Formats: sequence, C-alpha cells, structure tokens
Amino acid sequence: MSDAVDRALIGAQVSDWPDWLAPVLVKDLRLALRMPLFLVPFAGIHLAALLGLLIEFQWLADSTQSAAFTGIAIFSQPFWGAVSLVLVFILPMRNLGALQALKRQGSFELVLITGLSAARMVHGAWLVQSSISLLVFVSLLPYIIFRYFFGGVEVVETLIIILSVLGASAASSALIIGVSGYANISVRLGLLAVAEAVVVIVGGGAIKGVVDSHSFHMGNFFHLLVLLYVVVSLMLFFAFYTLCGLQLGCAHLQGAIGRPGVSTKPFAAAILISPVLLMAGSLVTCFYGTGLVLVPMVIWIWKMGSLSAKPR
Repeated sequence: MSDAVDRALIGAQVSDWPDWLAPVLVKDLRLALRMPLFLVPFAGIHLAALLGLLIEFQWLADSTQSAAFTGIAIFSQPFWGAVSLVLVFILPMRNLGALQALKRQGSFELVLITGLSAARMVHGAWLVQSSISLLVFVSLLPYIIFRYFFGGVEVVETLIIILSVLGASAASSALIIGVSGYANISVRLGLLAVAEAVVVIVGGGAIKGVVDSHSFHMGNFFHLLVLLYVVVSLMLFFAFYTLCGLQLGCAHLQGAIGRPGVSTKPFAAAILISPVLLMAGSLVTCFYGTGLVLVPMVIWIWKMGSLSAKPR
C-alpha cells in the first residue's frame, strides 16, 4: 500500500509545474495549451513545414533554381515562410481581445486584490504567448536539422533567421496584447497593421541584406564585426516594439483601474512615429547607424513606461 502511495506522490511531483512559476502563469499556460487556437495552428504548422520542405527540395533538384535558392529573402523560402506566418501572425492573434475582455468583465480587479500589478498581468500574458511560440518552434527543430544535413543550408544563416523569427514573434505578441485594450476593433487593427508592417518590412529587409552579403562566408574580422552589429541592431529593433506593446498594455490596465496621469496616447504615438525616426536616423548615417539610433529609442520607450506608472 505504501509503495502505491509513494509512486502516486512521485508521479504527481514529476508531472506538476515547478513551484517558482506564478500560479496565474501556470493556469493561463495550461488553458492556452488546450485551446483550439493553439492545437489547430500547431498541427497546421507541421503540415506546412513538411510541404515547404518538399517544395524546397524540389527547387534544389532543379539545377536552374538551386543556385538562386541560397540567399533569397526569408518569406520566399517556403519553410521559413510557413514558420514565420504561424509564429508571427497566427498564434499571437489569439490575444487580440485579451485586455479588452478583462476590462469588460472586470475580472482583473479581483486579480489585483491578490497583489498582482497591471504590469505583471500584461507581462504574464506575453510570457505565456512567447512560451507557446517557443514550444511550437522547438517542435520544428527536426525539420531544421533535416534542412541542414540534406538541404545544404548555412549554419550562420539559419541561426540569424531563427533569432529573427523568434524576435519578430515576441514583438508581434507584445504588440497584439498592447492593442487589445482598445474597445474599437478598427483602432486595434489599424495600429497593429502599422506596427506589424514595420516589423516585417524592416526585419525581413535586414535579414535579406545580411544573407545576401554573405558576410558569414568571409574570414575578415571586419566583416564579422559588421555581421555582429547588424544582428545586435536587429535584436534592438525587436526589443523596441516588444517594449512598445507591453507598455501600451500596462497603460490600458492602469487606466482601467483609474490610476491618475496614465494615458495610452504616448505609446500609440511612439508606435506610429517610430518608422519615421528609424528612417531619418538611417538616412542621416547612410544606414550604418541604425543600431545607434535604436539604443536611445529603446531607452526612451523604457523610461516613458517608468514615468507613466507614476502619478503626475
């Protein structure tokens, strides 16, 4: 009898989540993993990835297109196009009405009684979505390894694309959570369309530039530094839009509980004017100082969020 009890206790300990995870985070993650909005894209991305692999290997079998396969843009590669579509757009869209539902139901006020702040609620929702995206991506690793051994893809090129897809997914998840606090669906979709367009165009353009330059093929130390600078700039770019989305979501919840001096307008304006700031800074520096422009932009949006949390 005691052996059966011991086995049951050991099984419960192994199958349970770690104690250091927040209970609300564990609850949301469990619910998200059981929803059709996760299960359907999870199954669909594997079918799309398999189809993308078949198309790519058909291209490689054709001698007229195999030379043009290496170095083309991420969205023109069927495999990465399918992965990006699911991780950057389809999966994060499950949170398009997340904050507005909380504000309409008033249930978040009960959560605040437990000691959770508005920032922790928004960050928790983003962390859940990022964890789901990472879980889906990990399930695709066999396809990526298969492409490396049988498709002749470059390791460094693949690593850059992986970082970019995960960074774009994190930024998209934060932006969708941030705009979900607006009651007007047109405002949500309009602001989201602007932000997503910038993330896709700038991020995809940077990836294409790095891959086409073939800097990772060159043994010159200078080219290695340039490659590292571009990758760091790309991560700063995704970090800026991730912070924009998170700060916007925090402002929505803080305004819903009546915190004085909190407004969502500065963060929405930051999302709208950021493409202009990026373009102006890039043109002034002939596109060599984009990373240097992003550093003060990241600090600016971070400080603006910290200031908005204080009553004026």
